[in-house]
Amino acid sequence: MSTSSPTKTSTYPVSYFKILIAFGSAALIIGSIGILRHEKRIDRFIKLSNDGPHIQNVSSVPELISTIKNLANETTDCFLQNQKCDFDYEFTPVPHILTADRKRSDVKPRTWIRHETRLNGTRKINVLYFNERKDYLMKTDRYFYDEVTAAVSHPRLEVRVWGPGWEGYIPKLTSSENIRRTFPNISFDIIYSKTRHFNITSTTAVVIHGTADCHQHNCLRDDVYPTHADAITFRYAGLILEFARPEQWASREKQRIKKLFPNLNATQRQNMEQPMPFFFHSPDCADDTLLHPIPGRKEWEQFRPHKIRLIGSHQKELYPLRYTIWKGIKSGKIKNAEVYEHVGNTLNKPTKKTIPSQQLEIGIFDPNDPVISHHRKNQQNWANVLATTQICVFDSSIVRKAIRKFQESFLSGCVVASDIPLEMEDIFRDVVIPLRVDMGVHEINEILQTYLQDTKRLRWMAKEAFKRARMHLTCRNKVDRLLQAAAMVLRGERGYWFPFGFSATCRKFWTGDKYTTEWCRNNKR
Repeated sequence: MSTSSPTKTSTYPVSYFKILIAFGSAALIIGSIGILRHEKRIDRFIKLSNDGPHIQNVSSVPELISTIKNLANETTDCFLQNQKCDFDYEFTPVPHILTADRKRSDVKPRTWIRHETRLNGTRKINVLYFNERKDYLMKTDRYFYDEVTAAVSHPRLEVRVWGPGWEGYIPKLTSSENIRRTFPNISFDIIYSKTRHFNITSTTAVVIHGTADCHQHNCLRDDVYPTHADAITFRYAGLILEFARPEQWASREKQRIKKLFPNLNATQRQNMEQPMPFFFHSPDCADDTLLHPIPGRKEWEQFRPHKIRLIGSHQKELYPLRYTIWKGIKSGKIKNAEVYEHVGNTLNKPTKKTIPSQQLEIGIFDPNDPVISHHRKNQQNWANVLATTQICVFDSSIVRKAIRKFQESFLSGCVVASDIPLEMEDIFRDVVIPLRVDMGVHEINEILQTYLQDTKRLRWMAKEAFKRARMHLTCRNKVDRLLQAAAMVLRGERGYWFPFGFSATCRKFWTGDKYTTEWCRNNKR
C-alpha cells in the first residue's frame, strides 16, 4: 500500500461476514480448540469496530475464503493420509532455569539455592524415569513408556529408565542410594517416579511422583506414599482436589510420623513432618506414531467395517454404563454393535526365551526391546481395533475420569460414545456422543443408531477430535508439562497447577457411600 495514495478500506456488515465464514467451512477452525495457532493467518483480513467484525478490503474476500478452505483441508489431508499435520504439537524450548546450577537447601525442605547467573542453555537435561521392572514387563497400559519414548525423542533430554528389578539395583539399599551408586557421573535434573512404594531424595534433581487412581482412598492411607517428592502429579484432575488438600496432607503427615516415631513428643514430631508438595494435573497421553487412521482412504468410514464396538472392561462396580451397554449388545437390543473383550491389566511375557537388549548401557531405553515384544504386538492389535471402528463405546467409570481410551480413540479417528468426564470438558465438547449412566438400553441404542446414520456428522466429529488430540494430548505434550512443572518447583511455586479445566462435582472412588466425594455424600440425587 502506498503511503501517498492510501487504498480505501471497504467494510461489509456482520451478516455478510457470517455467510463468508459458513461458506469457508470455518466451523472447523472457530470451533476448534487451539484456534490461536491460525488466527494470525485470518485476522489480517478482519478488523473490529463497534458494530462487530468487518472484512477490511473487498479484494481480500477471495483470499480469506481460500485461507479458510486451506486450513480446513489441513485436517482432512493429514487425517486421511497419516501425514504430519501443520497443527501437530512440537516441543517447546526447555525452561532456562532447568539449566542453572543449583542445590537443595539443607535447612528448609523443598527449597532450592539457585545460581541463575550460571545458565548453560546448550546442555542437555538429565531425566530419570524411575519404575519397577516387573511393571515394564507385565503392565498392558503402556502410558508411562509411551511418555518415555517421546522423551527420548526430545533433542534436549538425556533419558534413563531404571528402578527396582533392573540390572544393578540392590534391594537392601534405599532407592536414593541405588541411584547414586548406579549413575555416579550423572547429576539428574528430574527424577520422575511411577511407583509410590519408594521415597526418593536428591540434592540436584526435582523429584516428581506420578499417581493415578485412589480407589478406596488408598493414596491417603499408604504409609510409603512419596512424602519427600517435590511435586506429585495426578493423571486425573479432580482427584487432586479430593485427596491433596492442605488439611488432608497435614493430617496424613501427623499420622505417618506418629506411627514411625511413637516415642517423640509433639514438638519433635512436628519438626519431622514434611510440608505439602506442589501438585499438578498431567492427563494421559497417547502415541500418535502408533495410533492414527489407516492411511490411503478417501473418506473417514473407508476401512472401518466395525460400526459400533464396546471397548474396555465392563465390570459393573467400576463401569456401570459399560455394563448396561454390554448387556444390551449381548441381548441383541443394541444393534450393529459388538464387544471387544479387554485383555486385562497385565500381560505375561511369552514362554519362549527372549534376549533383552544387552548392548546398551544401564538405563538406556530401547523401544524395540525383545523382552516386551508381546506388548508391542498387543499395542498394534489395539491400534488396529480403534482404526477399523466407527464408534468406540465406553465410559469414564464411576470416578468420571478422562481415561486414556479417549486420547487413543481420538488419534485413531474412532468417534467416542461415552459419558463426559469431569475434566478437560472443552476438549470433549461436541466431539463425543453423549451418554449418561442413568440411560436404559433402548435409549442408548436409539442414540447410537441415530449418529451411525449421520455419516457427515461422524466425519466431522472424528476429524475435529483427531485435531484436538494431535494438538493437546500427545506424549510430547506430557513431556513438556513435566519440564514445566519442574521449572515451577525450582522457581518456588507452591499449591496447584491445572493446565486444563475440571469440575468438582459428584463421583465415587469405589462402591459404597463412604467413597463418594465429601460434598455429595449426604446429598444424594
